[in-house]
Amino acid sequence: MFITYIDWEQHKLGEYLNLINGRAFKQSELLDEGKYKVLRVGNFNTNTRWYYSNLELPDDKYAENGDLLYLWATNFGPELWKSTKVIFHYHIWKIQFKTDSLDKKYIFYWLKLDKENLKKDLNGSTMVHITKENMENRFLDIPLQISEQKKIGSILNSLNDLINTQEKQLLLYEGIKKYMLQNLFPSDGESVPAVRIADFHEDWEQHKLSDLGEIYTGNTPSTNQHDFWSINANGYVWITPSDIVKLRTNSSKKHLTERGWKEARTVPAQSVLITSIASIGKNTINTIPAAFNQQINAIVPKGNNANFILESMNFHSGKFASLAGKTATAIINKKQFSKFQIYVPSYVEQLEVGRLISKLNQTIDFYREKIIMYEKIKKYYLQKLFI
Repeated sequence: MFITYIDWEQHKLGEYLNLINGRAFKQSELLDEGKYKVLRVGNFNTNTRWYYSNLELPDDKYAENGDLLYLWATNFGPELWKSTKVIFHYHIWKIQFKTDSLDKKYIFYWLKLDKENLKKDLNGSTMVHITKENMENRFLDIPLQISEQKKIGSILNSLNDLINTQEKQLLLYEGIKKYMLQNLFPSDGESVPAVRIADFHEDWEQHKLSDLGEIYTGNTPSTNQHDFWSINANGYVWITPSDIVKLRTNSSKKHLTERGWKEARTVPAQSVLITSIASIGKNTINTIPAAFNQQINAIVPKGNNANFILESMNFHSGKFASLAGKTATAIINKKQFSKFQIYVPSYVEQLEVGRLISKLNQTIDFYREKIIMYEKIKKYYLQKLFI
């Protein structure tokens, strides 16, 4: 059965596609080396460990370059396999086409959209797995003309290529920044960095954070006082760790009224905000005057550069976090914070180090924003190109 639209048809997925189960492995069958890699769900995500097998299996138990797969347990959704021949695990289906009237890329992107629809059907619950029967009974919208399918697949594929290009550039510049942080700041036990900016030769000096400026710990004006809090974004910025998503911050989810602002701890623009409770390591510079909550300690620099302090604290994030110890909620109090030490050069050298890294941060932000933009465009087309 199908419902006919103008030039489109709707079929049950199982009418056009076979979902072929992978092979179930006992742990003892998974080898550390062998003829074939065993492709598992985790290998598409964060798990870089591969198991191997020497088993010779029926052809339909192997995935080869270009095959369309579907993960149905733990994580779920379509994947195009782009590597050498592997044995795919039981929690993965290989999708086999029953007809030549379907375009693989079109089906791949339709399944991407259907994945989002599946998530909505869950109403926020956690998806453990999708049954084969459930997938086979889902309705698949298909343009009658394969040329139209190819056009839709091509548009979305071009956007995917753009996103992948930006992601590669982002990884490149993030790698450059990591190298710069490791070399433009002194390593443990050293008083000068491995790489110096031209014309600077003096040793760096070790200073407590309290030597670099005034230290303030934020607070939360009473939430029972409704006249302290603005009902829209017209009030004063009140920054919490959840508002810190970039190295520069000028907005917040909650805002204070004039009365609330007077009750808050506030700092001028170009202060350095360092998260010191729970989300330790989320740091930023406020680009406008701001209030902030008690999870944040702020440095208002005096004779020192905010960019330099911020990047130095990012460089020392692991050492700084260790001050909290191993407690249920990581806390670094104001006294500990004030005594934390970093190496500091002359103000002029601070400016140069801060300027170099700031330019790199701008490039990184540029690629992040392009990725977000292209993802939004892709999402729009996914919703509009399919009936």
